[in-house]
Formats: sequence, C-alpha cells, structure tokens
Amino acid sequence: MKFYANKVVDLFPTIKSGKKYIEIEDVTSFTTPEVAFADGEVTGSGIFGTVNIPDIYNIDAMEATITSKSLSQGVLTAIDPSGVNLRLNWAVDNIGGTGETTYTSYTATIKGRPKGIPSLEATKGEGMEIELAIACSYYKLVKDGTVIHEIDPLNGKLTINGIDYASKLNKALNK
Repeated sequence: MKFYANKVVDLFPTIKSGKKYIEIEDVTSFTTPEVAFADGEVTGSGIFGTVNIPDIYNIDAMEATITSKSLSQGVLTAIDPSGVNLRLNWAVDNIGGTGETTYTSYTATIKGRPKGIPSLEATKGEGMEIELAIACSYYKLVKDGTVIHEIDPLNGKLTINGIDYASKLNKALNK
C-alpha cells in the first residue's frame, strides 16, 4: 500500500551538553543545511562554448538555523563559540489509502559553531522569536535508520543519497 507524507507531527531538537544530549526547549522550527556545490566550468578545444558542471568535491559553506521562542537552557548551550553538536529529530505522519497512519523518523546531526549571538525582539503581548544560525562543519541526515547524506568536508566524508563519493575519489587517487 502507498503512503503519502502529510505533515511534520513533532520536533525534538537536542544538543550535546557534556557527555549527554539535552532537549533544546521551546523550538518552533529548524532548518537543516543546504548542501550547495561550487561551480566548475568546462571549456576548450572541441567544446562549443562553456558548460557549467557543479563540483561535488567543492562544497559551499553550510548553515543551519534553530528558531525558538525563549532563551531556554538548550538555546543558551547552543551559543557556544567553541562548537556545538546538535541532533535534530522530527517525525512525519503518512496517510495510506485506507486511512492508516505510519510515521517516518528523521534525524539530522549537525556540528559547527554559532555564527553569533542572536538578537532579541520583545513586544508587549506577543511571543518572542529567536533565530540562531550555526555554521556547519558536519551534516548527516538519517531517515528511518538509513543514512541519506553525510557531509564532512574536514574529514573527507561525502555520502549523497547513500552513495559514498569520497571512496570513489580516493580510489581514483590510489588512496
């Protein structure tokens, strides 16, 4: 039976504090990094013009964001210039043709450093919104226990849609 994704049911973001993960309370949303490949151009003899070829081994800077409605202990822990280790969990409910519901679980593991201390805006009678940007040095996305992407530029890991491209490059380099 086919199931169709309906909506994000809930979020459970955590951050490593000491040797354990703690919840980042009051989070209303988060965004995982976009993985953008830098451009490469192919031109020369026998080529009619220039062809733009994205270079998967040259990844642009990655950034994640967390949006919260308070300066909770978890948010304060994430404002650590020496580095953070986040585990962002969420679940999507799926609806089947007979009304059955299943769930898809996602976990994004993100390591990096905050890009700054977020500004605060407080208006009488309204909720606060705090957005914290994280410059990412590591990003892994897992869907139902299967690694989809693992991007670790500092340690030479590059898995995209389950394919280990770093091992292909290392084989070509006789590493």
